[in-house]
Amino acid sequence: MTRKKKFRNRNVYVYSFLAVMVAVIVSSAVYQNQTPHPKLAAKDYFGISDAIIVEADMDKSTENQLFINQIRFSLTAVGGDAHHVLVQVGGMSAIEDWPQISLLSQNETVSILTPELTYSYRSIKTADGYFPFTVKIDSNEASGTITIMIKE
Repeated sequence: MTRKKKFRNRNVYVYSFLAVMVAVIVSSAVYQNQTPHPKLAAKDYFGISDAIIVEADMDKSTENQLFINQIRFSLTAVGGDAHHVLVQVGGMSAIEDWPQISLLSQNETVSILTPELTYSYRSIKTADGYFPFTVKIDSNEASGTITIMIKE
């Protein structure tokens, strides 16, 4: 073999090796971006305070049960920045009415007003005098339900 032919063969091996390395790096990056990261529990990532009942169906309510139609509370991202936050409540409210926040920075607090529920949320008074109200909070970082304890 001539010297020129050996040089070309070596270049083919070098370029092939580089192409394989680039393919491995790109495929690894794509795989990592597509692998879902486990979300934290919403109750550990978010803090809720200052919950008040805005509207309740007093005709149905008794001393020990309350039919809640709408509440307001403060939501704080205590576990870090929260992206694409969606607050969901039961009671057949329309999806487009659910409160959404594109970015909630760590320790930032926003006031949330739940949509008026089509069907009231039935809450039974606990032994210590509170009415529980459950909300589902979903974000890129955390997901789950949080029970808000409301004093009448």
